Order: sequence, then C-alpha cells, then structure tokens
Amino acid sequence: MFSKVVNRDVRQEELCQRMSALLLRHSPNAELSLDLGTQYGRLADRISRLTGVHMVGLDIRPEILEPVAPPIVKGDAANLPFRSGSFDVVTAISLFEHIPPDQLGRVFGELARVLRPGGCVVGEIPNPNYPIEPHSRLPMIQFLPTRAAVSYYNHLSPFRRVHPLPTGEDGHPTLTWHRLHPDRLREASRLAGFEQFHQYPVSYSANAFPTRVRWLYPLLSAIPMTYDFVAKGSGEGTPPSRTGSPRGNSRSATLEGKRMEPTGEGPPAEGS
Repeated sequence: MFSKVVNRDVRQEELCQRMSALLLRHSPNAELSLDLGTQYGRLADRISRLTGVHMVGLDIRPEILEPVAPPIVKGDAANLPFRSGSFDVVTAISLFEHIPPDQLGRVFGELARVLRPGGCVVGEIPNPNYPIEPHSRLPMIQFLPTRAAVSYYNHLSPFRRVHPLPTGEDGHPTLTWHRLHPDRLREASRLAGFEQFHQYPVSYSANAFPTRVRWLYPLLSAIPMTYDFVAKGSGEGTPPSRTGSPRGNSRSATLEGKRMEPTGEGPPAEGS
C-alpha cells in the first residue's frame, strides 16, 4: 500500500533543484564539492550539471560503486581520505540519519577539516516525525521500540527483501537509520566550529506523489516531509574564484597524496 508513496523521479529532481539553489546561494564561487553517501552518483551528477560545480563522490559500500560522471571514492565520513582544505562545499543528502548519534561530532569535525575557508555543508534529512518513514515506507515505524520496528520492517516493508536489515552487535537484526532532528545537527556543527546553521522545512509538490495517493496530499503535506540545511564555516581566508584561484587548480581534490581530477565537464542540463 505504501510502497510507492513518492514518485521518485519527480522527488529527486525537486531535491536536486533545491540543493543546487542552496549551494549557489551560500557558496556562489564554489568550484569543487564532495558528495557524501553518493551511492551511484546520480544526484551528484545532476547537481553538478545544474550548478557547474565539479563533484567527487564518497561512499562506504564498495559493492555499489560503478563508473559514473562524478568520480567515486570508497571511504568513511568519519575518516575522510582527503587533505585539509580540499573542497568548497560538501553535500550530504539523506546521510546523517544513518550515522550513529555519538559519531555526529566526529563527522562534522572531518567536514570542517576538508572544507576551505568559508565552505559549507548542504544537505537534507527526513523529518523524524513524518507519518511515513522514508527508509521503510511504513507508517509510524520510527516511534516503535527497536525489536518491534525490526519485526514490522521484516514483515511489511516493500524493501525487506531488497535491503535486508543487518545484524547488530547483539546478534539481532537492527535498523540502519536513526531518528534525527535538525537541532542535533545544529549542535554538532557548532561544536565543530561552523558559525552558521540554517534549516528549511520542505513539503514536496503533489506531483512527487503517485496519482493513486494524491487524495492524501493535503494530509501528507501538512507537516514537512524533510528538512534541508546549510552549515557554514568561517569566511576567513581567500575565497575561491572560478577564474585565477590563488590555490592553483581548485578543481582537483587531494586524495592520499595524489591529485584526482573530477570528470563531468559537460554543460548544465537543459532547464538549469
């Protein structure tokens, strides 16, 4: 019943448009961005085409890495394999809810390290109070105790066979996401030295829902489905420029002592 609550193509396009607008608003001279939890790199590629910013993707799961427009690196957000000051922007779309709460500070510390002066983190997290939990497509699962939520997922989630739950340290299946409010991100970013944090409640358009459930749209759009956010660092230092950056070739990131040139030089997509 709930397996197709969101029309994925429309939703992803709206998401990329919003992320691109935030990136350009808060870092208008950005040249190079790191995309955390990039998976196949499709969202990163679309954002790159909309903004003209070159992207490098990072994902911890090597089995899903494949050649795509943005280069993809295997790595952990809590221990980034890049030198300090490598990027103008970091994008983190539906990533932070998968990070254990006690690791948020460490991850933001790493983001602060790899960002250049004045750099920012742009991303999205699901609303922890939204009636339909996005990772399971099940209503109200996020409010249940872990054991009950696991049973609910294993019996009714449309993803239960495609994405079986992993085994936790106690030997039992466990969820791969956490209830995360933007205030937790705000505090973690502040402790890591970010000076500004902006959050924006988002309700997707009716076109992001399939026709058969659009009659529920007034209810489903009454509260935000997700929150977009921007964490911005200190503006001290020389800002990046698209022409003649004093840092040399700012379109390359330093990875483990080597220069890695992002690909995807193509022009912005139609309508950008």
